[in-house]
Amino acid sequence: VVDVGGGTGYRGPPQYDYENYETIDWIRDSSNDRRQRTNVEKRKGAWWLPIYKIYFRTQAWILIILIAISSGLAAGVVDVGTEWLSDLRRGFCYHGLHLSRSMCCPNAVDRNCASWTTWSAALHIPLDSTGSWMFDYVWYILVAVGYVGLSAWFVKTFARFAAGSGIPEVKTILGGFVIKSFATPMTLLIKCVGLMLSVSAGLNAGKEGPMVHIAVCCGEIFSWLFPKYARNQGKKREILSAAAAAGVSVAFGAPIGGVLFSLEEVSYYFPHKVLWRTFFCANIAALALSLMNPLHNGKLVIFEVKYDHMWHYFELFPFIIVALVCGLMGTFFIRMNIKMCFFRRNSILRHYPIVEAMTVAGVTALFSFINPHLTGNTGEMVGNLFGECSVDQSLNSDLCNPDLASSTIGSLLAATLTRLLLVIFTFGLRVPAGVFIPCIAIGASLGRAVGIIVEMLHRNYASWAVFAVCKSSSDCITPGVYAMVGAAAMLSGVTRMTVSLVVIMFELTGQLGYILPLMLAVMVSKWVADAFGRDGIYDEHISLNGYPFLDNKRDYRFNKLAIDIMGANDLIVIEENGHTIATLKAFLQMYRYTGFPVVDTKENMSIRGYISRAELRSALDHASKSLPDTTPCLFAVPSSPAYASHNHTPAASPAIQSIPSPSSSSGVELVPAIPSSSSSSSSSSSSSSSSSSSTTTPSPLPFRHQPIVDLPDVYVDMSVWTDQSPLRVPEHTPVNTVFDLFKKLGMRVCLVDREGRLLGVITKKDILQHIATNFHHKLPVTFVNRTTNR
Repeated sequence: VVDVGGGTGYRGPPQYDYENYETIDWIRDSSNDRRQRTNVEKRKGAWWLPIYKIYFRTQAWILIILIAISSGLAAGVVDVGTEWLSDLRRGFCYHGLHLSRSMCCPNAVDRNCASWTTWSAALHIPLDSTGSWMFDYVWYILVAVGYVGLSAWFVKTFARFAAGSGIPEVKTILGGFVIKSFATPMTLLIKCVGLMLSVSAGLNAGKEGPMVHIAVCCGEIFSWLFPKYARNQGKKREILSAAAAAGVSVAFGAPIGGVLFSLEEVSYYFPHKVLWRTFFCANIAALALSLMNPLHNGKLVIFEVKYDHMWHYFELFPFIIVALVCGLMGTFFIRMNIKMCFFRRNSILRHYPIVEAMTVAGVTALFSFINPHLTGNTGEMVGNLFGECSVDQSLNSDLCNPDLASSTIGSLLAATLTRLLLVIFTFGLRVPAGVFIPCIAIGASLGRAVGIIVEMLHRNYASWAVFAVCKSSSDCITPGVYAMVGAAAMLSGVTRMTVSLVVIMFELTGQLGYILPLMLAVMVSKWVADAFGRDGIYDEHISLNGYPFLDNKRDYRFNKLAIDIMGANDLIVIEENGHTIATLKAFLQMYRYTGFPVVDTKENMSIRGYISRAELRSALDHASKSLPDTTPCLFAVPSSPAYASHNHTPAASPAIQSIPSPSSSSGVELVPAIPSSSSSSSSSSSSSSSSSSSTTTPSPLPFRHQPIVDLPDVYVDMSVWTDQSPLRVPEHTPVNTVFDLFKKLGMRVCLVDREGRLLGVITKKDILQHIATNFHHKLPVTFVNRTTNR
């Protein structure tokens, strides 16, 4: 409650929260967190305060444990459900329809199991007849189309953000963007159910990437139970970083890789305390998943392999060849996938997402059924490609039969190209689908083919000097190693991951002795792919979706000044005096920007502060509950430091109505003045409400703001809602300095002035526009905002 001049005070709303599609203010949230911790530590008197203080200090760890356990349980449910639905395409168990093949026949040594029957056998179709094969073929396609159609319908009807892998959105959210409908309980449910259907349908999609989205949903939902994180978006992102690591941990059984993935790929703010919490969360999540034992073998490693002998140095050359080709394929995949997604968004396909998904599923099933390296479970297929024939006797005969080497190479290369083309069309469909496992499968197929070629060369030309290091003529080349190298190289070429990818592959396969070939393949693939563009598939989809993500790991060299990158639109400002509740409401209706500079007058343009649209509207809504719309609204009053600095000498006021700010007036409230798609045509070509000129145009509103001389008896004090010390830079500040301010401080907006007079506003989206047009040679980006869906 603010009581000025002996008048009665007006209690304001609870702490301000960000609106949908709004960028958070890291400085403001950090200040609020410090203030909250200080207030808790200073509280004394009640007997329960020591207990509450302990809870306040440990609630982060309680939240981490809840997220980790829920992520592990969700991953286990998805694994079990995917296995059951995938087996249901082929047949069913006589003992119970709810049993998968592995549960129906737990002791079966091979694929033959008396309790398991195919659908053709259940319909008494002769097994060796052409009719049986045709029935299985048609049934395979129909079930795939049905699964994917149901998944797409769930997404379209209940949760549109459940589509895709979710990693681009996770990366954007951790970078400071608010997407409130991205991690709701409904999104979590549809993501899990839709993911099981998509993967079980045989679609070229993995469930590992969406696991990150699932874990972030768990983090968002459980954070609602703790006001410390529910009301502070900056602190919440520390928890969501740990949740993202838990998602990778349960997806690959790789806790350390999950921590590195969160640090390298998705997190924007990652201090040391977040590193420790992330490590703890990833380990607890892996433990929870292992207790569920979804693989029915007590292990977390999906593709655990054992090799009898180590690699040889002469194999580094074919490893480099595989990595080089995978880097080129990764670049080709990114460019073609982005073109396909752009075409999908701007064509008639956007109106029929369910039909499109069902069509892609039908084509995928049509080609997959006839190629043994495309049909069946992708994870099992990758495990076979990684395996060694002398160790794993369960491998397909064509992979280990020297007499079928030529046909096997052709089949593997055909599978590589077919899967690459299918993934281009699949990634971006409106169904839950990831890209990790498809890329691993593409690289593994290519690598296995190259490994078989090198093995054939050794078999036919063992006398060559290059093969002299082999101790025996039979055990020299292991094609499975080439598959593992190809998988890592392809994933690096697509995602641009490096250190985290090597650790994930190590934890995935359990092969520490092959770290050097994996590191070499990842580096070569990334170098080749970076020659054509440094952005991975997730960064490209962030740009395609128009998310305002400023990568703090990238550096750019600018040769312009701050005044050069300001927008060219009219500068919309609020004068400090002369407003009423009604005029400010009309002002908000006319201008759709998310924030407004506050100046003394439009003639002088002296900076008095900055107020966000959300805070201005919240203040007006609460004031309207008890005050008439004709009540004056002042942004500078005797009680505010801004007013005192103006040298005003108003008359005494017997009663002042004041609405306190959700945070103290010393906090920094920077909100970008970004027009939405519904704003006037004069502001549609720029992401800023700033002007590159110091001259301004008269307000088009049907009222004129006159400076106030004598304070009225009752007015609304807007100064406590206004950031009276916004960050600002002189007009000749180098853009490099402005970029560092945005990147390192997490700023959303920066005022540009000349000797204290406002010239314009630079927002994060202005920086991103400049980067897109000058460094990436792209057309101006249309960013999402709070009044548009995309």
